Amino acid sequence: MTNEFLKLGMILKETNEFIEFCNTGTKEGLNEPNREIAYAVSKHYRNRGYTTQAVQGLVRYLFENTSIEHINAVLLFARRLNWKVNCTIATY
Repeated sequence: MTNEFLKLGMILKETNEFIEFCNTGTKEGLNEPNREIAYAVSKHYRNRGYTTQAVQGLVRYLFENTSIEHINAVLLFARRLNWKVNCTIATY
């Protein structure tokens, strides 16, 4: 999985509503096979664990099904809610 992007959307089962995306791909400035993960969730569905679940699944997929050995996390301090997700995936 080099120079490829994996773009996923999360659909809420109960309502069939698109509520977030979770993507992975190469990032300028990072040597391959390093990758980044990006995500965003609708403000109406934050703090429910959806993003943590999506990111954990994506991380698990990358480590179990590709040759990726490193995933880099960039934390924006202005977004304190990201801390919980980043700390949770770091334990994989």
